Amino acid sequence: TRDVVEGGLISPAPLLIIDSKDWLNMYGTKFEPSRNDKRKFVSRDNKSEVLHQQILLNYCFGHPRSSLLLYPYGMGTNFINHKSTNNGDNSNDNNNNNGPNAKIIWSKQAYNKPNLQNLPLKDLLKADNVHTSLGFDIVATRYIQADEEIFINYGDDWEHAWKSHVDGDRYPHVWPIRALDMNARSRTTAASGDDDILYTLSEREEMVQAGETDPYDKSFVMTACHYATAPLDKDDASPSIIDGFNVYQFPRDQDLSKMIAKLLSCKILERDVVVSNDEDGTKTYSYRVFFLSEGEDGGCIVKGLPREAITFVDQPYTSDMHMPKTFRHSIGIPDDIFPDVWCDLK
Repeated sequence: TRDVVEGGLISPAPLLIIDSKDWLNMYGTKFEPSRNDKRKFVSRDNKSEVLHQQILLNYCFGHPRSSLLLYPYGMGTNFINHKSTNNGDNSNDNNNNNGPNAKIIWSKQAYNKPNLQNLPLKDLLKADNVHTSLGFDIVATRYIQADEEIFINYGDDWEHAWKSHVDGDRYPHVWPIRALDMNARSRTTAASGDDDILYTLSEREEMVQAGETDPYDKSFVMTACHYATAPLDKDDASPSIIDGFNVYQFPRDQDLSKMIAKLLSCKILERDVVVSNDEDGTKTYSYRVFFLSEGEDGGCIVKGLPREAITFVDQPYTSDMHMPKTFRHSIGIPDDIFPDVWCDLK
C-alpha cells in the first residue's frame, strides 16, 4: 500500500530457532492404549523410516551446510515469494521487473545480537534468550511501487530442488476431494433448493452396491457433529435404547456458536423432514446420528440435530499438509550472510 525506496525496510522478520531440520521429519504412527484410561494416543512407529517433512519447512530459512532452521514470524513475511535472479521471463512486466525486488539482511534493530553470529552452532543453541535475539530485515533492492508483489531469491539449492520435483513428476496429479470442497458443495445445493449431499449410512451403502463410489471417499472425508445431549421428551414414543445404545435428544435451544470444542466424529443414521415448502420445493431436515467418543464405554445416538450442527471434516492425517510427494524445502540463506561457524554439515 506504499512505495518503498531502494534499501528501504519492507518488513522486519524476527526469527525463532529450530535446532535441527530433523525435528520436522514425519514418521509412520501407531495407536497405543493409555495406561490410565480407555483412550488411545498416537505415537511414532519406531520401525518407520522418514516419510516426509512438515509443511513448516517451506516457511523456514536454512542453509544446505547447516542443520539449523530459522522461522520468521514478522508481519507478512510468509507471503513473500520466490523469483530467481536468472529469471528472464518478465521482459513485458509493467514494473520492468526481471528478478527479485527484495532481499534478506541481518536486522539493524536492537533485538538482533550480532555477537551470536560468532558462536559455534552448539554454543548458539545454549545461549541465553537466543530465541528472541536473532532477526532479518526484508529490504528493497530497487524502487518498489505500491501494490507491487514482493519477491526474494530463495537460492539455487531451492530452485534446483523445485525443478527436480516438477521434472521428476513427484507431485500428485489428482487432488482428492476435501472437506472444504464438500462443505462448499453442500452450501451450493442447499442454496439452489436441491437435496443436501449429507447422505445416511444406508444411502451410501446403496450407492456402493449399485456400482457407484462412496460420495464421501472415506479415505479422506468424514462427517462431524456438534455434541450435546438432552433427555428425550416425555411424550416421545420412540425407543430410548437402540441396539444397546442410549438415545438422546439434541437440545433445541443449543447455541452452536459456543460449541466449537464439541465437534466430534459422527455417522448419519437417518434423515427426517421437519418442514416441507410446497411453493419452492425446499425442505428442512433433522438428523439422527451415532457418536462413538474416545474414553467412553460406548457410543450413543442423538436425534433431532439441525443441519447446521453437522459438517464435513478431513480424516486425521489426510489433509493437504500430509499429502505424499508434496514439495518440502527451506528458503535459502545467502552464503555471504550465513556464519561459517553454524555450518555443521558437509
